Amino acid sequence: MTEPPTTNRNAFKGAIAELGSHVYTLGNLRQADRYVKTTEMLTLYVGRLYGKKMANLMKGKEWTPTPPPKPTDSEGVQTRNTLVDPFDLEAYKHDYQQYKKELRECDDHKSKVFIIIRGQCALSMATHLETLSECTALEVQDDVIGLLALLKKLTHGGATVRYEYLAMVESLRTLLTTTQDPTKPISSHYNTWYAAVEVFEATYGTLKPKQIGNDTEDEARGKFLACAFLTSVSKKKFPSSSGRGSVADELSNPHLAKPNVFPTTPEGALNYLSNRANTTGAPAPSPRPPNPPSNPGTTHNPSGNFHQSTTAPSTPPDRQITYGWHGGIVTELPQHRRPSG
Repeated sequence: MTEPPTTNRNAFKGAIAELGSHVYTLGNLRQADRYVKTTEMLTLYVGRLYGKKMANLMKGKEWTPTPPPKPTDSEGVQTRNTLVDPFDLEAYKHDYQQYKKELRECDDHKSKVFIIIRGQCALSMATHLETLSECTALEVQDDVIGLLALLKKLTHGGATVRYEYLAMVESLRTLLTTTQDPTKPISSHYNTWYAAVEVFEATYGTLKPKQIGNDTEDEARGKFLACAFLTSVSKKKFPSSSGRGSVADELSNPHLAKPNVFPTTPEGALNYLSNRANTTGAPAPSPRPPNPPSNPGTTHNPSGNFHQSTTAPSTPPDRQITYGWHGGIVTELPQHRRPSG
């Protein structure tokens, strides 16, 4: 019997069923969010299988076991002669064996993580990787960080063949015009946005504007990227205090901003937004009146508690009693009935 076609499965899903459609695909800066989501899901998966150290490796933090220090004699000199305390020598042998075990385990886990990442590439990405000598060199070294950097570049459009200077303009334009989805947390938007920054700088050079004032090049870069990130966030999720304009407009307004509060790095801008009081996605709601009291003799005070009056006024038959909200106090609003007939 002929096997059923597997094109769709290979094109849109990876080797790990539980990760579903979280795969690396060839794309452009408009699809940069896919790289971030896929890497986040893979980081959780790898961490569950091989521990925190391999999860940190997925985040770009290299780790290799550290060999234990050699034992020393009574004068503090590292040696293997008989002057070393036998207990210290045995402890060193134990620690060294543990180090060798961790080293073998680290190498083994790196090679498995490398394979897992390759397995989460869509068909188009996997086919393209096979043509790159750079990927072959990374595979020899089981270079997980290098592979992720390559995938980041390809996911952001690095495989598209077009005029280089036009590609640079498109990358910069997309970087500066990308806006936050109001339904997503600010940390997720930052990861997507900063991934685009890293790809641009790795391809075209560091984003360092002309020196302004006494700022160094690194300080100028940090302030420029902080402004770029602030202008990319959702105005709905992070409204200005006046309700008009963006957070960046508010910070740059000399009549509204406090001195020296403008973030100087993109990380500082992220922290500033995370610490803002209103991050609910809309301006703080106006106070809503409480439910009208069922008894017309009940009134409301500013503390928010209802109090029953000692003598409840009777409601004339020719009046209707409704309740209005005025300055935090529920008041009776008479409405005269029209004469019948």
